[in-house]
Amino acid sequence: MSSFLIQLISWVSLTVLTVVLLVIPTAFGRSDELIRSGILSAGALILAMIGTIFFVSKEKHTVSYSLISFSIFLTLIVIFFSAFFSLSPEQSIFGFGMEVGTVISFLSLFVVYFVSLISFPNIKFLQTFYSILRITFLIFTPIVFTMAVLDTQSVVFDMFDFAVFSGLILLLGVAFGEFQKHTIYNYVVIFVASFGILLGNDRIIQVAIFVSLLLILLVKLYAKRKSEEGVPPYLSGFFAIVLLGSFFFPAVPIVQTTQPVEIRPSFQVTRIIAQDSILDNPVRSLLGSGPATFLYDWHKYKPLAINDTPLWNINFRNGFGDVPTLFITLGILGGFAFLFLFAAILYAGISGVARYVLQKEKLYVVVTAFAASLYGYILFILQIESVANLTLLFIFIGILSFITDRKKVIKVPVLVRRVVALLMLLVIAGSAFFVTTKIYDVFSFESDLVTFNKSGDVAAAISGTQCTTKNIGNAVCYRFLAELQRKHLQDIFEESETPPEDLSLELASGMLLNAERAVTINKYDYRNWMVLGNVHTQLSLMGADDTFEKSLDSYDRAIELAPKDPLVLLRKAQLLYYLGKDEAGARVVLTKSLELKSDYLPAKSFLDVLNQVE
Repeated sequence: MSSFLIQLISWVSLTVLTVVLLVIPTAFGRSDELIRSGILSAGALILAMIGTIFFVSKEKHTVSYSLISFSIFLTLIVIFFSAFFSLSPEQSIFGFGMEVGTVISFLSLFVVYFVSLISFPNIKFLQTFYSILRITFLIFTPIVFTMAVLDTQSVVFDMFDFAVFSGLILLLGVAFGEFQKHTIYNYVVIFVASFGILLGNDRIIQVAIFVSLLLILLVKLYAKRKSEEGVPPYLSGFFAIVLLGSFFFPAVPIVQTTQPVEIRPSFQVTRIIAQDSILDNPVRSLLGSGPATFLYDWHKYKPLAINDTPLWNINFRNGFGDVPTLFITLGILGGFAFLFLFAAILYAGISGVARYVLQKEKLYVVVTAFAASLYGYILFILQIESVANLTLLFIFIGILSFITDRKKVIKVPVLVRRVVALLMLLVIAGSAFFVTTKIYDVFSFESDLVTFNKSGDVAAAISGTQCTTKNIGNAVCYRFLAELQRKHLQDIFEESETPPEDLSLELASGMLLNAERAVTINKYDYRNWMVLGNVHTQLSLMGADDTFEKSLDSYDRAIELAPKDPLVLLRKAQLLYYLGKDEAGARVVLTKSLELKSDYLPAKSFLDVLNQVE
């Protein structure tokens, strides 16, 4: 079968999969979000197809190229689709996790893969890349340590990942004799690389690097190489001892006290949520619940035993790891797309090493790109990736596919090259504007939140909070603003029996409008419905008509989305008792709340109130 037919079959399959991911979930109630992300995904698909058809079909390539290109772009479409679906302040208030990271990763791989494919005829580009990495790492590591000392945890998190990642890559250079001269620069590079791994504070990686360095030491001693030919054996041995010692005796206590602790569901809990969600809706086994929707599955399907732990009210946005989570949110299609990419990485790496085993210059690039891709992908399975790891992972996958799949330089007409370059610039500029706007909105909201937490001035927080609709999903901002306005209204009524009518009407209409906006933006988050119920309850206390039924309906919708949350049931019980005058109904609902969490103090206190009345 010709290369062109293989590519054509791959892209037809990819197009069908993209249509399935975009069109079929739309029929199940996610049309508003999917239209936005569908346009962006379609643009990415078109660019990928242009690149493959024009740059590859005219040349003879091995089947491995089709495997790599198909798996990479299949994965990219899924990631890109998921990223833009989930870019919202609600999912990024305290840091930009996979949402922004996947966008950056996509652009990184897209640029590295295509630019290297059409512009660089030899290995010089990749050698330059590694030189830049070394210099960047030398500058970056002191910043990591400084940030750790200053206790800036949100910044340090990605820096630690970068330190471990870069340290691994640079130390592999030692094994391949990349540093041939005994200059101060090369000694500093090796020392900083080892120090970066210590900063990373990852015991598994430390053991892996220790074993690698020990093997290097033994190989060098066995070969009896002269010190002029590479790094002296005693230097490798010294770093091996340091790393081994740091495994048993922490070498950087400051870093260990400031590095953030990651809390996430166990693999067993993630599996239970996946099973329950599929049993509840078998169609989801193929398509999943939708990109970046694990939070809603967590609210609905989390094991009841979680309520007996201190983490019962934490809103987890991911499961045990990225790939296990994707089997829930993207279904079998999305999950196996990522596993397919993993198989492609293994195939490309092993075949690349076998091909260039006698070419030392290229072998170093292949091995380092393979090791980096493998390391990053394993973390992608076992944990929730940071922006740094995702970006580096996809950069090195692009390099690996570039160096192992191409037999000769692909000749591209100048006009085609310019058109593709222009399209790349448009995609990068548009994505950069989108992400920058989103980051600005999130930082603005965080600033308002911090101001309120420090001062407690509700009026100032209301006037300073600005919610926008420029980006996908600002529900959390509108929900926060509605709660602020409701609290301000309560304070006014407590302070004065006859509050200013104009101010009361302004706050009442504002909190209702903002609560309804939050529900309109995201109707799958039970907290939006609960806030809307709180707002209708407040309006009912003020004497508004038809608000009791609306409040009750909002709480019922929240209970439907989060049936294992005791707080929503408590709110409904209080509504039934104080406004509905239904003590029996309130007791029934309150009993359900205590069944979910027997030690829930607010519910027990309200039960005492009911018992006293009785």
